Amino acid sequence: MTVPEPPADVLRLEELRKQMGVSPRETWVAYFSLGGDCEEGVVSGWFAGNGAPSDRDYNLLAQAVNDL
Repeated sequence: MTVPEPPADVLRLEELRKQMGVSPRETWVAYFSLGGDCEEGVVSGWFAGNGAPSDRDYNLLAQAVNDL
């Protein structure tokens, strides 16, 4: 069974997060503090290819990565 590839925009955020040395938990906390309401496991799942964030959640996640 193959694991689906995350959307390209989510992959870019994941690469940035890794380059910055920021943990997935730190990313989720920043996302949550901006008003994101998905659980940590859901956000981690997006980076692993399990679903994709809504436009709103993607924008919050991108802002969170930029703020870190």
